[in-house]
Amino acid sequence: MAKGNAAESVGLAQEVVRADPRNLDARLTLVRGLLVRGETERARPEVGRLVADYPNVAAVRVQNGILLARTRDAAGARVEFDAALQLEPGSVEALGGLVALDLSAKQPAAARARLNERVAADSASPALLMLAARTSAATGDLAGAEALLRRLIARDASYLPAYSSLGQIYLRQRRLDEALKEFEAMAAKDPRPVAPLTLVGMIQQAQGKAADAKATFERVLGVDSSAPVAANNLAWMLAESEGNLDLALQYAQTALRGLPESPEVHDTLGVVYLKKSLFPQASAAFKRSTEINPGNPTYFFRLGVAHARLGNPTQARAALERALELDPNFDGATEARSILNSLSPS
Repeated sequence: MAKGNAAESVGLAQEVVRADPRNLDARLTLVRGLLVRGETERARPEVGRLVADYPNVAAVRVQNGILLARTRDAAGARVEFDAALQLEPGSVEALGGLVALDLSAKQPAAARARLNERVAADSASPALLMLAARTSAATGDLAGAEALLRRLIARDASYLPAYSSLGQIYLRQRRLDEALKEFEAMAAKDPRPVAPLTLVGMIQQAQGKAADAKATFERVLGVDSSAPVAANNLAWMLAESEGNLDLALQYAQTALRGLPESPEVHDTLGVVYLKKSLFPQASAAFKRSTEINPGNPTYFFRLGVAHARLGNPTQARAALERALELDPNFDGATEARSILNSLSPS
């Protein structure tokens, strides 16, 4: 489930439930998998039995809330998410459910207020800070989102989604030069400037300053040889520029050790393998990206390319068609259609 493979998760959970019908973890995993797959009617009786058996378990009430929200019962979903928070005040999943309902009801102030007191605490988790940052950005409070993302990165310099979100804010505000100077100043004052230097490198990338970005990421790895975000970006840059692919592979493997469940890192590794004509390894890396993030058409496109290079037309066709189903106009859509037309009939 954590890797995004809901179908396999559902099958395995069903096996456990048949062997041990009282296994709460298996039953919750089964429900989560069904909801991820959009199978609300299959999930409904499972959730009903869980609520009857475990009315005082926060995770159970959260899943019932998600089911009710999916079936357009917003009022019922709120009751369930509130109940979950009473049982487990720190549940980010329940809080996220309530925030989503607030935003759907066009109540942005309520969504932000729901989070403000919680994120004020020094103990706020990275997941909570990320939820609050996304909520602030979605409601137009870009300054608030920026502050939260900076705080998150200061706490966990390997939290890759936070860098991407922060970069998007700077791009939207056209503040790359200002941000670059600020993070350079921060790096100069920090004895181990992994986070500020990583942000400097990412801004330089966004500005098209490839040589400067490469040098900055190398500086980061000089401070911390295991820094995964810098290693991932260096690997990507070397692969895209047809640089030293052996070195790119080393960087990609370093990134993978630090971020083993990041779809971006598996994607980078796959691109390096593809450039090195190691097609079996490339297809395995891209497959993992699609498992972790099954909603990204680019990952399926690259998986299809790897299978086409391997001479697997059936697998290539399935992956490319899935990419186009997810988004008929994604960046690689034209090439995907061209490859599909060139494949032998399935």
